[in-house]
Formats: sequence, C-alpha cells, structure tokens
Amino acid sequence: MEDKSEVIAYLQSLNSEARGIEKSIFEICWYMRGGITLEEAWQLSYDQRTTISELISKNIERTKESGLALL
Repeated sequence: MEDKSEVIAYLQSLNSEARGIEKSIFEICWYMRGGITLEEAWQLSYDQRTTISELISKNIERTKESGLALL
C-alpha cells in the first residue's frame, strides 16, 4: 500500500490541475465575449484550449501595442 502522504500529494496535484483547467475555461469564455458558452468551452480538447489561449495572448499583445483599450 502506498504511503498516505503520496496519495494526498497526488490528489492535491489533481485538484491543482483541475483548478487550472477551470481557470482556463473561464478566461476563454470571458475573452470570447459570448462567442463561446461555458458548456461549449468545457467540450474543447486540450489542444483547442491551448490554441485559443495562444490567440487570446497574441491579441492582448497587439492591443497593448496599438494603445487600444481591451475591455
């Protein structure tokens, strides 16, 4: 049987990963401004979430460089 501390550490890492995914989903929905629902965002694959997050980051940088407000 595994040590309890190893199991606890593993469960904590899973919880941390789940919170990160949840945060990513909420960020995508916020930046998409209604272009994708929360339900649709949860159906995205890891690769799709990563691609959308990269596009969002690039658009944020472009917005900063242009001096326009990002609402």
